[in-house]
Amino acid sequence: TSAPKYERGDPRTFIIIDGTWQEARKIFRKGPPVLRALPRIALRPKAASTYTLRGNFGWRRRFSALEHDDGERLLCTAEAAAELLDEIVGDSGGGEELRGVLAQFQQEVRSGVPGPASGGVNPAARPAA
Repeated sequence: TSAPKYERGDPRTFIIIDGTWQEARKIFRKGPPVLRALPRIALRPKAASTYTLRGNFGWRRRFSALEHDDGERLLCTAEAAAELLDEIVGDSGGGEELRGVLAQFQQEVRSGVPGPASGGVNPAARPAA
């Protein structure tokens, strides 16, 4: 049986599984049955993902829903939350703000310079052994 479809006006509590695409699929498939019974939303992002912190080692093709799709519309967790704000909740300002924080966070990680998006802690730093 398929999960019921989310309708506008339904309660606005959303569960977003955070992990790699492989981890999220496993959590969804092997998690509690109540998770699979919840209504699901299919987002239709208007733009390609800007997430660059994880390389594409074939996962975009494996998890893309369409054979002819290159997987560029697969989103990271923060991008999915921003799209959810835009598309479902109707809060485009919140979606844009979240995308801005993600862009700043990615820049901080790439540069190794901690800033406000990472709470002032370099997220790429490894603790000393």
